Amino acid sequence: MTLLPPKVVGPITELSTFVTVLGAIDGAVVQLLANNAPVGIPATAHGLSVDVPLGGVPLAAGVSVTATQAASKFLLNDVSPPSPVGEPVGGAPTSLPPVVFLSILHPCADWAFVGGTVPGVTVELVWNGQMIGTALSTSTTVSVPIAFPPGASPGQTVMASQSATVAGRTVRGPAVESPPLEASPNRDAPPPTVTPPYECDLAVLVSGLLEGASLTVKVGADEFGGYPFVGTPVWVGVPRAVKPVDQVSAKQESTTCHRSSGFTVPPVGVNAPPDLPAPAIVGPICPNAVSVEVRNLRPGADVWIEALKDPDTGLIIDEDLGHIQAWATECDFPLPAGWADRPGIAKYPGKFLLQFAESLCNKRAPVVTYPIAPLPGAVGTPTISPAPIECSRYVNATGLTAGAHVVVHSDQTDLPTLSPSYPITGSQMTLELYRPLRWPEKVWLSQSGCSVAADSAQVDVQVFKGLPQPVIETPVRIPRGGFTARQLMPGARAYVRVNGALRPGVDVTTDRMFFPVPGLGSGRDDHVTLQQTMCTKQSIESSSEPVTQGVMKVGVTPSTIQRGVPTSITVTAADADTGQPVGGVVRIAGAVVGPTGTPFGYLFALGQPAPPATVEAVGYEPSAITFNLVDPPPASTGTLHLSVNNNYPGILKITSITWSLWRQNLNSFTLVSTVTEKGTSTTMKPSPNGQYHIHADVWVDNNVSGYNEVAEFRGNQQVNGTSTLEITWSGSDQSRAFRLFTETQIITAGGTTTTVVNPVVAL
Repeated sequence: MTLLPPKVVGPITELSTFVTVLGAIDGAVVQLLANNAPVGIPATAHGLSVDVPLGGVPLAAGVSVTATQAASKFLLNDVSPPSPVGEPVGGAPTSLPPVVFLSILHPCADWAFVGGTVPGVTVELVWNGQMIGTALSTSTTVSVPIAFPPGASPGQTVMASQSATVAGRTVRGPAVESPPLEASPNRDAPPPTVTPPYECDLAVLVSGLLEGASLTVKVGADEFGGYPFVGTPVWVGVPRAVKPVDQVSAKQESTTCHRSSGFTVPPVGVNAPPDLPAPAIVGPICPNAVSVEVRNLRPGADVWIEALKDPDTGLIIDEDLGHIQAWATECDFPLPAGWADRPGIAKYPGKFLLQFAESLCNKRAPVVTYPIAPLPGAVGTPTISPAPIECSRYVNATGLTAGAHVVVHSDQTDLPTLSPSYPITGSQMTLELYRPLRWPEKVWLSQSGCSVAADSAQVDVQVFKGLPQPVIETPVRIPRGGFTARQLMPGARAYVRVNGALRPGVDVTTDRMFFPVPGLGSGRDDHVTLQQTMCTKQSIESSSEPVTQGVMKVGVTPSTIQRGVPTSITVTAADADTGQPVGGVVRIAGAVVGPTGTPFGYLFALGQPAPPATVEAVGYEPSAITFNLVDPPPASTGTLHLSVNNNYPGILKITSITWSLWRQNLNSFTLVSTVTEKGTSTTMKPSPNGQYHIHADVWVDNNVSGYNEVAEFRGNQQVNGTSTLEITWSGSDQSRAFRLFTETQIITAGGTTTTVVNPVVAL
């Protein structure tokens, strides 16, 4: 099994001291290449990524960095091809942008998570004129260890900036003021939550971390500390694979305030390795695509990719492309250059496929395939729209062709490549940049691969002129789990406050967007506000909007219900704002009778109004139910006259008649009257109006047979196997006169002929 090329992570600049590489299998030796020449110090891969040191020799601006992996430990001299797409090296920065605060600060925080940084710069945080933390940035974000002095208190702010020494001079970005400090937790934090890992996992999912907390993870007897705060929940990489005998726990602490949660009690065990779910391949895939995006992966799993040809002869032709390790749940796996043109696969006709196999700890996912085909053509012309604004860390791209790749470029000489090569998954994408945009600056898109190469027009970055006051659209409803706001500045950082308490910030990508707010409405009389920051400025905070319960629109089936009759009823509920169905319970006269959307039986009393009834659902105001009740129709004043005329009194003598009357309701029948008469007639008063069924058991003395027997009743319908006459009763007098007559049957048996006379009743 050959090896696939690993993925080189950008950005890389002349100030970088190492390069991060993804996808190398455990134990592989990773070698960096600059314009195909070896550079740096080879590093052995362990865990989900490997940092390859440059050995103190800076990379030259403009060179293209790729990497190979060699698995000599497993397969002698097995070396992968180099990465198909190189990561260009940027020059030392000529100017530095303002940074962005990505975490919430409070006096007990140990870490400040900062974005908008350039690799190789130093990030400094200052409080009240005192340096409280510094860190060397190696990427576009950095976690800065900080320690507030005792005098720090809520409401105060921190200033942050980044700087670098370039050619003997200091380049410094503008200082940015943080949102006001929040109050520190008033007690020791609870232990974080650890999701039980699976055997062989190389990462552990930890949640429930307080902003800025220090994290330590214990796997078995091994403690792994020093994890910087980057948010919550977080997949925490561990240096070794988890074993079945391990117990896993975690603790969070504030070294500044000498507070610790202690480790999780009890620790969680390690689950047996699961059957992995099928990977999800994101297409389309064209021949010789430089990478393929795969989702639904298990971090640390081994992935094998093969090219297949199916000539429909019963023999599948396969070409091994290589082996790589998944570094996240979603990976963009590099493919070797020219893989579709290899003679072992190209010379055969037939259906062209990529096949993916994944395994972890001897457990395999279902093998999946995806068709390979040239793209029919470009969807449109790549475009950056709207024009981005100075300090933005994103651009919005349109007119893209799925299956190709796109890169953002700049006319700035120090970092002309502003993004990695993104696989295109849709015609519109928001692309994150390697640094905040400058003014003046021109940017454009380059789409490549799959024979749809195209460049967008160059777009001028707009000068930042200030931030509008955001507007929260009302009403703010609890069931929505957040709110929508407008008058936003794409590229800004927005901060939500609930009852004055700051929530983690959100990057603004459009001028109107939805902000999820977990736990919205859990406090009494919640109010929300929104503020946005960009460059070194802050907007006016939005007006404070109350959080209200949702409102339901209720429907009832059937629309009319008769008192005194058991009825099957269905009550539905929908959100009055969105029209989406709402799951709740139906309560009548204080008792729950069933869930919404499900039929239940109920009997409304005669002569009484409908009792109080509501639909109740979490996060919604109870909604009253209106039942349209009607009284049963008045009792019938008409009379149904029933009689039997004996057409053969010399043979048959009527001894008694039992009359039966059923009321029909859809497909059910209710016996409403039974009467036995010695005479030949009777009367009934059916109620209410509707369909009824009549049957008569006429008992006769048969002078021919000498027996008292019941005559056969012949009607036009059947009720429970009994012949009946169906009538429609409208409340007016009706008569039904039946005839009693005979039918003769001659039976010959054993040379003897017998005449049988059968009595029959019919209209």
